[in-house]
Amino acid sequence: MPIKNSDWVVLAIHLNPTLSGTIAGLRNYGYVIHECSDFDQGKDFLAENSVSIVLLEAILQDQDGIEVLNYINRLYPYIDVVLMAQFGDFETAARAVELGVATFLQIPFTTETLLKRIQWIRKKKNEQKPEPSQNNFRSLINAFIEKSINLNIAMPDLAAHFNMSKSTLHRKIKCTFGVSFQDFIDRVRLEKTKQLLENRDYKIIEIAERLGFTDNNYFSKWFKQHTKFSPSEYRRLATPRASSVRIGVLAPLTGVHKAQSLSMIRGAEMALEPAFYKFGYDIDIFPIDTATNPCVGSKRTYEAAKRYNLRFFLGCANSSVLQSVAKAASETKSLLIGGAGVDIEEGMQSRSVFRWLLATKDVPRKALKSYLGTVGKNQRIFTITPDYIFGYTLLQKTKEALQYESVEHVGNRYHNLGAQNFQPIFQKALEAKADTILLLNFGIDTISALEYAYNRNLNNRLNIFAMWANVPQMISSLGLEKVENVYFGTQYWHETKLPANKAFVDCWSGSYNCEPSFVAANSYISLYLYLMAIQKTGKPDDVAEVAEALDHLVWNGLTAPKEFMIPYTHQTKKEYYLLKIENGQVSIKDPVVY
Repeated sequence: MPIKNSDWVVLAIHLNPTLSGTIAGLRNYGYVIHECSDFDQGKDFLAENSVSIVLLEAILQDQDGIEVLNYINRLYPYIDVVLMAQFGDFETAARAVELGVATFLQIPFTTETLLKRIQWIRKKKNEQKPEPSQNNFRSLINAFIEKSINLNIAMPDLAAHFNMSKSTLHRKIKCTFGVSFQDFIDRVRLEKTKQLLENRDYKIIEIAERLGFTDNNYFSKWFKQHTKFSPSEYRRLATPRASSVRIGVLAPLTGVHKAQSLSMIRGAEMALEPAFYKFGYDIDIFPIDTATNPCVGSKRTYEAAKRYNLRFFLGCANSSVLQSVAKAASETKSLLIGGAGVDIEEGMQSRSVFRWLLATKDVPRKALKSYLGTVGKNQRIFTITPDYIFGYTLLQKTKEALQYESVEHVGNRYHNLGAQNFQPIFQKALEAKADTILLLNFGIDTISALEYAYNRNLNNRLNIFAMWANVPQMISSLGLEKVENVYFGTQYWHETKLPANKAFVDCWSGSYNCEPSFVAANSYISLYLYLMAIQKTGKPDDVAEVAEALDHLVWNGLTAPKEFMIPYTHQTKKEYYLLKIENGQVSIKDPVVY
């Protein structure tokens, strides 16, 4: 993640191990230190962070410190470089001074000496800051940009206009606006773009041309990179129609669970089909990228609620993200119909969150009762668990359920999200003489585990039970042969013979030529619940009223003839299915009604 407090960021590029301790001492004075041993790593850090000072050793492996200094001066003229060289390396020192190095240090030196040099550099920089003329410079540059036909401004042109060197201009912009030249231009162009998009008199292609973009596709990509919305999505957000209801779909468009995002968005869109519900309002759906990251998901939920006044959200395929977003929904007085199984804390936070999927605390006892009723209780069970909050809760509740059923739990192994190598984990299960391997993971992690089990013929040697599975995804990714004899627990199965489910499956299959997963079903039903609640109240702007309506909804379900929301807990009364792949076919072993 880029470091923002750029005045205190120091990049140290050196090979000398004795320097690490000396440089690390700067942390005691508030500096952020990043060390690397070659400049290829340093280039990446410079590209992603606003660095204030570079500490550069004169001799690097396969690289000349002077060449590195030239590179920094050319691309980052506003960064001060401290050259570190051994005693007697006068030629390098002299060359560095000619190139404008900020200061020179002879190795060895102390942290205190280094600190004094850096303080001297910073003091000299501050003395160079113009006092009253700084405001004048701000006015002049703003006036220049305002008069520009477009904002496709190059640094040489701007420097020539103000009769400055590029280095001086870069320093002035950094001093006045707190960002680099390119970041400054991007920021100005972005704000101008938003202003123009909020005026519906301009077509999007006209806005792109006006701002100096010759390629409309590149313009859309650039704008989405900075805002996470396409220009048309932003226009709909910033200038809503009078009768529209806006709903954010919190989808992991990037990150470890990104494979789920398309099903989530399509599922929500499916609820808008006229065949399912005749709605008296216009609906605008906005995909919001959570990046499978709790901080990102929370930040973008806050922004959507505060800046764009979105009050209805659905989604979150990751439990950690759901917990973080649930807090954001509560604090912004918004509603969230969540798409992950994590247990939400009691209190105000839980009152903002509803769920069609069963929570992790509800699944293990019923799932294991159903499973053990099929295979028998004389099982030695070994669990494989993802190392994050969803896995912790599911494991805890699984242990309680096993104890309740008097079944032996012979061990557990954690794995990182996105793990590829399951060999040592399965080896531990075999050493524990397990009869059942119980997978408490999800998505690509379950796929990787089942792939390994098939390659070692474990499907035919012991029982494998994936308790929380997206079965169509498993079959699509692995094929029926690789999941032969595997048990799956799932919260939705597309072959359930219910009128509401049949209509949903027929519409989905007709549109996408595949079966819907429980991720798609969850997203579909979540938006469907919002439509019913808003229609029931007739008050799309009254979040409290919509929440009250959600709390008492009953509907024709995808898993039961009547599904309904349990008041206060905001959980849905629905079914959970135990499936098994046998002879290349999926059979329902036991639907368990909650």
